[in-house]
Amino acid sequence: MGTAQHVDAQAARLLLERHAELQELVSSRASDLGIPGVAVGVTLRGAEDIVYHGVTTPDGGDEIGPTTRFPLGSTDKTFTATLIMRLVEQGRVDISAPVRRYLPELRLRDPAVAEQVTVLHLLNHTSGWAGDFAPDTGDSDDHLARFVERLVDAEQEAPLGARVSYSNSAFSVAMRVVEKVTRLPYRHALQQILLDPLGLVEHDFATTENVPQPFALGHVREGHNLRCIGLDDVAGGIAATARDQLRYARFHLGDGSGLLRPETLAQMRARTTPDGDSAQTLAFGIGWMLRDLAGVQVIGHGGSNSGHQSALELVPERGFALVGLTNARHGLELLTDLKDWAFETYLGLAPPPPEFIVLTPDELAAYTGEYVSHTGIVHVAADEDVLVATLTLNPEMLAEAGELETTQPEPPLPFRLLADDRFLVTSGQYKGLRGAFLRDLSGEIDGIDLGRVFTRRR
Repeated sequence: MGTAQHVDAQAARLLLERHAELQELVSSRASDLGIPGVAVGVTLRGAEDIVYHGVTTPDGGDEIGPTTRFPLGSTDKTFTATLIMRLVEQGRVDISAPVRRYLPELRLRDPAVAEQVTVLHLLNHTSGWAGDFAPDTGDSDDHLARFVERLVDAEQEAPLGARVSYSNSAFSVAMRVVEKVTRLPYRHALQQILLDPLGLVEHDFATTENVPQPFALGHVREGHNLRCIGLDDVAGGIAATARDQLRYARFHLGDGSGLLRPETLAQMRARTTPDGDSAQTLAFGIGWMLRDLAGVQVIGHGGSNSGHQSALELVPERGFALVGLTNARHGLELLTDLKDWAFETYLGLAPPPPEFIVLTPDELAAYTGEYVSHTGIVHVAADEDVLVATLTLNPEMLAEAGELETTQPEPPLPFRLLADDRFLVTSGQYKGLRGAFLRDLSGEIDGIDLGRVFTRRR
């Protein structure tokens, strides 16, 4: 099925006029930050522009170009959600149904949660169990079944449905639901039910044994040097070209291409997560992260792994999408600048300047301390009028996942407070990241939300 749509002449002229500026922004920021390779695509009301920079790896790599594949990381969660919504339309899945309707074997540490958790809880990150629970179950066709068997060992860190806490493990369960319903390995189901019908011929599953070429290898900074990590962070996810990601984006901007009904696409971008009494960093529809920019809805998802960063941002009411692919762990710095520039340049949308709150040292001290989860420990300290969060990943978690030797230390996150216990990271690799502190019923700070929720250690 095609995803063709009318090309707006005015949009095409705007993209052409801004092409050189986009290329300069991408190339200059990549050079400044030491990012080996970047591919960026923009679509606006059917018009399209793509720019490329750099190489797959500095040590004898190929130039980044139209056929270069980049791992998508967690951006491919939107594919899982879209696939499940196809199964919903076919009457094979009900997202409001308990997961045990499809996985009767599901056992969790909290038996009540195992009975009550629904498919929607998986797709909007409100299952409440440890989101980074990731035992090494290999890469064979039964690895998701074996993962579900192990899930009983995951801690239940929050009540079911109470709040958003980003969950890789919940999406692994969702992928297993797909397998049980379709009686196909997940990769085959995604290929047959979604990728092939959409004509996404440049989306491939990348493994250490099967790497689509040309492929942008991952890189990490070590001091002032850059190290290629090769295929260390390729773990069976999707790798794609920028132009094929734009095809996927146009599908979600369009009328469903005969594959999904328009109302189903709209349902995916309607908020499904609770507002709650405390500030939360993330809001989700079905698979999509949701946010408001100058009164306009933006839906999107990012992808991060050991040596790559990706971004997919859509503004449905404006017919706009942005694809960003980088082969460096610190590529998020470039992608953040790119998003801000693109929204303002193509759509005239810019966030208001942040209104930081100035607190006394005693007031800042109320936020300091250690916050813990299965993912690790976040230490928050005051540095004059700035708070600094440092994440130490759980070594047992990394060892269980087989990543203890390859994972790099997380950089510090300097941030300043906004209203309602929210905050904004002001510099460094995660500049622009927003978070929030959470309070208990007595008003005491009892957690920090960095997308994943960490509970204060008393």
